[in-house]
Amino acid sequence: DGVNIASRLESMAIPGSIFISAKVYDDIKNQKDIQATSLGKYVLKNVKEPIEIFAISNPGLQIPDSKALEGKGSLYKEHVSSKEKIIKISRIAIPILILSVFALIFIPPWMKKQNARTKLIPAIQKLANDNFRPPIEAFDMANEAEKYIPNDSDLIKLWPLVSTKVTIETNPAGAEVFWKEYSSPDGEWRSAGITPLKDVKFSQIFLRMEIRKKGFQTIELFGPRLYGALKLPILKLDSTGSLPENMVRIPSGKTNMYIVGLEQYGVKNVNEFLVDRYEVTNKQFKNFMDEGGYTNKSFWKYPFYFSGKEISYDQALSLFIDKTGRKGPATWEGGSYPDGQESFPVTGISWYEAESYA
Repeated sequence: DGVNIASRLESMAIPGSIFISAKVYDDIKNQKDIQATSLGKYVLKNVKEPIEIFAISNPGLQIPDSKALEGKGSLYKEHVSSKEKIIKISRIAIPILILSVFALIFIPPWMKKQNARTKLIPAIQKLANDNFRPPIEAFDMANEAEKYIPNDSDLIKLWPLVSTKVTIETNPAGAEVFWKEYSSPDGEWRSAGITPLKDVKFSQIFLRMEIRKKGFQTIELFGPRLYGALKLPILKLDSTGSLPENMVRIPSGKTNMYIVGLEQYGVKNVNEFLVDRYEVTNKQFKNFMDEGGYTNKSFWKYPFYFSGKEISYDQALSLFIDKTGRKGPATWEGGSYPDGQESFPVTGISWYEAESYA
């Protein structure tokens, strides 16, 4: 075999080069004054196993490239079994997979925390500084930041500037509270949770609120409008159909005297009452007139005063006229409202006419 291998190597070598087998290389590799370079494994004629060929690389000797050896021998392509391939791939893939999973788990939350601190917090602060009531975007950004930095001191300081804490109870409990921006009546309703709710954050902008429970009339509210914390009175839910049509219940509660000159009387308690859902329309008041509202004295129960003096029923009705001198609201003409305004709230009437209609 040694003679056969030497013969094959000699035939493959180029002028000025020295080729040796791997076996010879093993015998001389510790000789410091002899250097060698591997040219790869080749299949040699009449040699069972592929032989790795080395070229002596000392100065002055030629080291052929692979092209110079083409046609002189067949380069051995090592066959790797499927199992060995899987093992090799696994050794590379598993560490990469572990790093990828680590990155997916830990890097996005870290980036979101950084985004909350460096972008959301400054943006919320600017909206709070530039607006008397920060827009709903500030409230939404604060909620987003709270997901990642709930205990951040800057965020904690900003919450009172962009939100109001509201406590809501209903009788019976179990009603869902919805809200949306007042200036966006076509916007989507957002759920705040199921009653009873304690210190739930709402945006400080003007809101439309609805409290819904199956089998009960929906309560509509406007608010919260206040800074700090707000506790609403317990809201009574009325069974569907139990109230007169288009009427709603106003819950009892304390209210300030928001009238110039009466502020000194402070907070007063107002008992609950029912009120029409909509204002009296021109069409409704016209029906009242057509059915004898102005001529039926039984509707006019209070004495009339004009310029500090009491006047008669006939004298009073002579003052309740429209632009054309006919009986009716002062804003009408010819005893009727303007065309196309049948659903507008009636205006131009005195307290006496309103009381008579009621």
